[in-house]
Amino acid sequence: MLTFCSDGFSYADPAVSPLGELYFISNRPINARDTTKDYDIWKTSFGNGSWEPIVNVASLNSPFDEYYISFTAKGDAYFSSSRQGGFGEEDLYMAPFKNGVFDVPVNLGEKVNTRHSEYDPFVNPDGDQLVFASSGRDNSLGKADLYCSQRKGSWLDPVHLGVEVNTSLRDFCPYISKDEYFYFSSGGEIRRVSKTAITKALKRSTIK
Repeated sequence: MLTFCSDGFSYADPAVSPLGELYFISNRPINARDTTKDYDIWKTSFGNGSWEPIVNVASLNSPFDEYYISFTAKGDAYFSSSRQGGFGEEDLYMAPFKNGVFDVPVNLGEKVNTRHSEYDPFVNPDGDQLVFASSGRDNSLGKADLYCSQRKGSWLDPVHLGVEVNTSLRDFCPYISKDEYFYFSSGGEIRRVSKTAITKALKRSTIK
């Protein structure tokens, strides 16, 4: 267990930024006056043999929950949030990384987000392909399924990744490795398929 996690609060969803910083979520309070008990995005870095003091990434957070951050190669951040002004229970947002800071997060819009829950985004390094979990869609096979959207100017309608990936259980926490494997959580297990499963699903979606 990392040293800063020993205070009794929850710490989850770790991700490493292109700058080598460790990002994660926690429900710890920002200060003594913070009584919201929501999950925020935090960060730290490792240097000189120890972890630096953790920092609340205020530009990404709201008085509501933020979860599961992912980065493009240039540092743009994708994450989910239940903040007000969205389309559903949780929506996906993107915050551009400019001059060393995050700009105001932008909702990815109603083609990606629904009145249900969209969460656990994984964005590819180029920022033009997004895999995420969603609950309650009409074509869902289980408690949550994985979908993929491509960006061609704007984000296109998400494609269900099919039975090669999705099950009757909860499928979530997607991650694509550098060796072209697609990892995700399903029913309490970690599963792996080839990244070609995504390519095949996208190709099927174009066949009329």
